[in-house]
Amino acid sequence: MIRTAYLVALGLAVSPIIGCSGAASEPVVESSKRPGEEIRLSQEQVERIGIELLELKTATLSRVNESTGWLEVPQGGEVVLRAPVAGFLAKAGNGRLPVLGEKVPKSGPCAVVQMFLSPLEISQLVVAKEDADIQIQQSQVTMQLAEAQLRRLKDAPNAVAGTRVDEVRDLYERSKIALFEAREKLPFLVSEPYDKSIPLKPVNLTSPISGVITQAHAVDGQLLLQGDPVWTIGDWSTLWLRVPVFEGDLAAVRRDAPAFVRYSRSGPAKECAPVQFPVPTKPLTRTIDVVYVVDNRDGAFRPGQALVVGLPLAGQTDAVVVPRSAVVYDTWGTAFVYVQPEPQEFVRRRVELGPPTAAGFPIVHGVAAGEVVVTTGAAALHAEESKSTLAVEDDD
Repeated sequence: MIRTAYLVALGLAVSPIIGCSGAASEPVVESSKRPGEEIRLSQEQVERIGIELLELKTATLSRVNESTGWLEVPQGGEVVLRAPVAGFLAKAGNGRLPVLGEKVPKSGPCAVVQMFLSPLEISQLVVAKEDADIQIQQSQVTMQLAEAQLRRLKDAPNAVAGTRVDEVRDLYERSKIALFEAREKLPFLVSEPYDKSIPLKPVNLTSPISGVITQAHAVDGQLLLQGDPVWTIGDWSTLWLRVPVFEGDLAAVRRDAPAFVRYSRSGPAKECAPVQFPVPTKPLTRTIDVVYVVDNRDGAFRPGQALVVGLPLAGQTDAVVVPRSAVVYDTWGTAFVYVQPEPQEFVRRRVELGPPTAAGFPIVHGVAAGEVVVTTGAAALHAEESKSTLAVEDDD
């Protein structure tokens, strides 16, 4: 069964150096106490640091299980732009080829392919061009003859209307259609005079999606066959997060509730919405992937990256929650908060953090409801404590 897993959050200690405007002899930390155990500050120092306090209370939270998920590009989020015809890759109208990391708009011209023709294909185009010319000339001659016959029949005073007139008109209309169709072929055929290099209209390469070029498979001037890859274009603004869950534990996961991922151990939790579609069970692991949509417009994540995910579970639990600003980390990644047992007195307290929520970190162990913690200025207190530690070491 899924248990609510609570991990000790890791991170880097934030230790800004806060200057003191008071006299050099004024003690910042009470020297009779061991560094890291208790800090006493004057009211002036408290105001200068800007310390803000909060009395902790118990909150009712949804149960969360921490797991690991992997990011991937959603369907249709990555395409391989391929050469539509055989030819040489050339620059588009802007005079350069796109490079890795460049953003490409949807339907925007990326490059052109100058078509390459073999001698056999050239001869076939020449034959097709000659056939079109012959058809045009024959149609024009037939139309002229038909028009002349119709004029004679019309001007003859003793002419009798009959099937002959209808046949001539039908011949004229057929020749007119043949002339139109032959002229329609000309823009797609070669032009005279014929030589060894027959120029054809270049074929544009356009991207079907808006995205970033993640791979380049060809260079300027390279000969491409039809279907050869040119660029891989990915739209990473939205990613899918796959979280494997055992078959027997799937019922405990709330499929209609969002999950939470983090940019960093100490960063804010990012909400991601669930994606509902049937997913088969993996035979070897007996797990099912629960899929969520991650908004990645800021580019913080990348496909293949593993993230710590807070999966929402059925049921609720009571826990003490501290804001993220109250949590500070030392150089070993240990999380702690500063508790105020007495006015102007602060004690560093090590804590175990649960999976982050929108309100902050639930506390597994370390502080209890009713205690007062520092929510603003905890990093400055850590800096003051570090200065005292260095002073004691220098005296020794």
